[in-house]
Amino acid sequence: MDSTTWASSVPLPRLLAELRAWGVAYLTGGMDAATMVPAPARLPPLRLCRALAACDEPRVRDALIGLLLLHPELAPMLLQGVVAARKAGE
Repeated sequence: MDSTTWASSVPLPRLLAELRAWGVAYLTGGMDAATMVPAPARLPPLRLCRALAACDEPRVRDALIGLLLLHPELAPMLLQGVVAARKAGE
């Protein structure tokens, strides 16, 4: 599966809601932060990170840095995901 599949499977409003749920609140997508609807069920962290990395919007891609700074516990899981994807030829 390539990165474009990940990006297109998670719409931008959902990515923003996921980021807010993880505490990255500086992106609003042009909406008032008070009116943003939270994500119904959280994405698995690896899927979220892949979707952020593949997003067409540079600020949303860069929010992955903020996510990892706030949640360094995600880094080992993300590294394992990258290694597994490389082995699978992704």
